[in-house]
Amino acid sequence: MKKIFTLFVSALVTMSMHSQTIWEGSFEPTTWYAIGSSVNGVTSWNTKITDDAYWNTIWCDKNSRDNSVTITDDANTGAQALEIQINRNNLNNRMRSAASDYTNGDLIKITYSAKTDAAGVARGGKLMGLTKGVFTNKLTTSYQQFVEYGLIANGRVQIWFLNATDADGQAYKIWLDDVKIEYQAGPDMSVSLPVTDGFENADNYQSSFNVVGQTSWVTSNPSSIWKDIFSTAASGDKTYVSSIVSDGRPGSGGSQCMKFDIKDAAFTPDDIINDVPTVKLRSNALDNIIEGNNYVIRLWAKTTDAPGEAAISATNIDFQPITNTWTEYELPYVGLASKLAQICFKGIGKDYNVLIDDVTIEVNSSTAINDLFESSTFAIYPNPASSKLFIQSEETINGVEIYSIAGQKVLESFNVTNGLDISNLSNGLYIVSATINGKTVQKKFTKQ
Repeated sequence: MKKIFTLFVSALVTMSMHSQTIWEGSFEPTTWYAIGSSVNGVTSWNTKITDDAYWNTIWCDKNSRDNSVTITDDANTGAQALEIQINRNNLNNRMRSAASDYTNGDLIKITYSAKTDAAGVARGGKLMGLTKGVFTNKLTTSYQQFVEYGLIANGRVQIWFLNATDADGQAYKIWLDDVKIEYQAGPDMSVSLPVTDGFENADNYQSSFNVVGQTSWVTSNPSSIWKDIFSTAASGDKTYVSSIVSDGRPGSGGSQCMKFDIKDAAFTPDDIINDVPTVKLRSNALDNIIEGNNYVIRLWAKTTDAPGEAAISATNIDFQPITNTWTEYELPYVGLASKLAQICFKGIGKDYNVLIDDVTIEVNSSTAINDLFESSTFAIYPNPASSKLFIQSEETINGVEIYSIAGQKVLESFNVTNGLDISNLSNGLYIVSATINGKTVQKKFTKQ
């Protein structure tokens, strides 16, 4: 416990965010026309309420298209703000910048102050965001400052608004002020191991963090070392959820942890022959990871389901069962060419959840862990090998499996007397996992 806490506070990590401001304004008279200036529908704002040519329209896809924007004196700072009214049955409402030479998919950050009216509060307050259909910040009838991330789409910056399409179709208003939009170059993942993550506010994890399926985490936390949860399932089965909850490990120095609601359907491969059912949390590429070297992921985990059913691994093999009390785990793995670290979840035939906290990724210098990969219980030769791999042990070999270092099983045999034919394997590094008198031991070898 002391070791992980020390690593957490002393990790040398370079994950700075490089930004460039592309627009900043408070809708003041210096760049905007007088209070009361207004535009209805999808008409261009240019020369009507603004003269800076940045914001273009409040757009919607069909029906009456009668949304409106108005310059108002109900401001957070300064003298003016923008009042936006979203009317009933206008679909896919969004405030759009003028088209520019933006690159679709580029990351942007927006900082703004906003509030809503009683009708907006009645709708739950989650009314706007940078991604279509994703509204996480909760507006009230008083101004609050928010920060969120999104991606450039259709060559524009777009702020989306909740559709007013329920039974009563009641319109609502949003007041917007103090807006700053920045290009974000993304995190620099050049790291000096160990690298750690405690899922706290200080690590840029807000309580509103909630990612469904394989969606990239970049818009929810652009500085995260984690990329997404990957699954081999069809897109419709990727309904698992990653979220921040206030159930951090006691003694960790924080209050938050990451919770994964894993769905059984996610372990169904999408009609891919010989694919391995896989659900795993993937990191971004970590530059200091070297292919073939030994690493370990140390973390604390628990489940609120029956203990011993849920299980995790760093290699998609040798899963360790999870208890329903916070327990420390060590997950050894061999560095991948992709430079990813990953935490793999085991399919158990039903939905379940896993909570993790205080994750550390570091070089594996523990003798006990390295023994997993360099056991003296059996020998393999030749190494490197090109066509045949022979396995020798003084004890009974019950079976042998070969895995890629990404954790995919590529070969299995229960009779190794005449060696294993590996001629069809691609060149690279593999792990031989042998069951000897009921105990699993492993070694690495190179196919060339």
